[in-house]
Amino acid sequence: MNQSTRRLLVPAEGTKSSNEPDFLVPIHDKNAKAVFVGLKSRCPYQKGLVVFTGNAVTPDDLAARMQRCGFSLDEINAAAELLASYVEQVQIIPIGTKIRIAEGPASTFLFEDAGRIKGRRRKLP
Repeated sequence: MNQSTRRLLVPAEGTKSSNEPDFLVPIHDKNAKAVFVGLKSRCPYQKGLVVFTGNAVTPDDLAARMQRCGFSLDEINAAAELLASYVEQVQIIPIGTKIRIAEGPASTFLFEDAGRIKGRRRKLP
C-alpha cells in the first residue's frame, strides 16, 4: 500500500517567503540522528510547520524530488524508511501546527507538538 499525503512541512523559523516553499524532509545526520532538511536549501531545521500542498505526495515523489535537488543516492536510500514514516505521520497532524522531531525506534522518528501558529480571527459584524 503506497500512502500519500497532501500535507508537508516548511521551515517554521525565520525564513523569507518565496513563490516556491522549501519543503522539509527527514534524514539522518552524521550522528545518525533524525533531522529536518530543506529540499532546496539543504539546511537543517529544528522545527517545521504543517501546510496543505494541494497535491497528493508519496514517499517516492519525495525521493525523486531529493534526487532532483542534488541529494546523493546513498542519502536517498538511507532516508527511504524515514520518508514512508514521515508521509504516514504528517497526514494526521492539523495544518498550522509547529512540530519538531523526537527520536523514535531505530530508523524512525516521532513528531512532537511545538505549538500552533496563532492567526488573526476576524469578528463578524
